[in-house]
Amino acid sequence: MPMLLLFHSANSQRPDTLKIDSKFTTQEQEVWVTVPDGYDTLRNLPVIIYLDADGLSQLISPFAHYLSRPFDRSIPPVMTIGIRSKSPSWRRKYFVPYNKGDTISRADNDRADDMLAFIEQEMLPLIMEKYKAGNTRVLVGHSLAGLFALYMMNKKPDLFDAYVVVSPSPNRGLLTDGILSAILKNGQSCKKYLHFSVSGNDLEGFEGSAVKANRMLQSSDTGLLKWRYKYYEDYNHWTVVPPAIYDAMVWCFRSLAEEVK
Repeated sequence: MPMLLLFHSANSQRPDTLKIDSKFTTQEQEVWVTVPDGYDTLRNLPVIIYLDADGLSQLISPFAHYLSRPFDRSIPPVMTIGIRSKSPSWRRKYFVPYNKGDTISRADNDRADDMLAFIEQEMLPLIMEKYKAGNTRVLVGHSLAGLFALYMMNKKPDLFDAYVVVSPSPNRGLLTDGILSAILKNGQSCKKYLHFSVSGNDLEGFEGSAVKANRMLQSSDTGLLKWRYKYYEDYNHWTVVPPAIYDAMVWCFRSLAEEVK
């Protein structure tokens, strides 16, 4: 599989760039990898994988660095891995699962399964081979990428330990009536963590969908799925991302640490 690998520099906050020719998406996927300070002395690092790297890299890696400082350690030292999105149409194509109501051809749309296969079968094995990555993984997605994160929880529940879903797209009921319903029906084979959030001034339909999702979680026996719902009243679809991700990082890693005790 042809690819270009640029390995980590002396400045751990400057990401490596991986360019992977994917047989699943049939195009080159660009991935940014940032390792923590002291990387050379560490091993089995937890991994945060986030979608829409162009925007979220300005938050994820700095937050991870800040929260893992030795005198604080709200989270452990972690690797962060961002998958770049090529365009709005690319996001629609690879983050939205198949929907029978779509009239666009399968080749041009609804290719979330291909993105899932890229992550599972191409990107993660490469990360495990080239970096000191452990088996603890957190997946972060916002908007359409949040919808995809929940889809991945349903389709590949054992691939990640925790999911951070910020203002996920309702996608005509697919979020709640399709994906979340399936998650709650199927249950989890081992303990998983879900941090679900929405803003008070979100896009049309997003808040209502999130409220419905919260009610579904409250009224269901979530079993091995441990979840937290956060409502950020004074934020909108975009400004909610920093506080939601910051809170989610702390909650997820605190929950994972308590599980180990």
